Amino acid sequence: MTALIIGMVALVMLLIAPTPARADLVPPAGATDPRVRTVPYDQYQVYRLHGYVGWATHIIFAADETFVGLGGGDVEGVSWDAENNHLFLKPRQPQVQTNLTLITSRRTYEIHYSASRASPETPAREFIYALHFTYPEQEDREERAANALHRLRDSRPAPRNDDFWYCGSDALRPMKVWDDGMRTWIRFAPTTDWPAVFALSDDGQESLVNYSVEGADLVVHRVAARFVLRRGDLVGCVWNRGFAGSGLPSATGTASPKVRRNLRGDVR
Repeated sequence: MTALIIGMVALVMLLIAPTPARADLVPPAGATDPRVRTVPYDQYQVYRLHGYVGWATHIIFAADETFVGLGGGDVEGVSWDAENNHLFLKPRQPQVQTNLTLITSRRTYEIHYSASRASPETPAREFIYALHFTYPEQEDREERAANALHRLRDSRPAPRNDDFWYCGSDALRPMKVWDDGMRTWIRFAPTTDWPAVFALSDDGQESLVNYSVEGADLVVHRVAARFVLRRGDLVGCVWNRGFAGSGLPSATGTASPKVRRNLRGDVR
């Protein structure tokens, strides 16, 4: 009986024991300049900011957000100005200590804000000139969506155009010609010496094309309304009756569906 009572008391004490509070997050000093800082966004996190009288803190939200307003315990102790996704906080007086809720068109941000008066001895790393928020969850979602789109594009069968006519020397006549909107395949008989291939423009100018070899096929790295085949004095013409334009967008960003172009860095 005694053991049962002790066990019940221990269980009650465990249930009413306070859970550890989540600590406020102090934005870490920036690697390039300690006064410019970056933190990941978390809707359940309180961020601790300390300002100095006469100095403003520039807060940068996501590019698709617009600052709406703020609330808090002592909003009179803070002045602010905003434009689009940029907010500037500036303490009106020293000894400010309050909570602020920043509201944008998409998110809310919980801030523990304090302020004091800076002295000549205040180290530069104590100031926060700019605070950038990053959004790992959103970036992960966008990356997954982009990868899914790439997989969808890669899984779609490429459109095939077989509507080609030939005129000219029978010695250069291809067995088959087709394109996928990006590249043109030309298949000759095994005993045929391959000719040079030129694209014929609307003004009658011929230009040598880039090509590669895939098995028994000569693969021209473009589509065109007309191609000219030349070998010595022999001439042939390949007329693309199904020509719909200069080429469809490539899902891989290259002339080959087997090679994908990866861009590194921020390209805007």
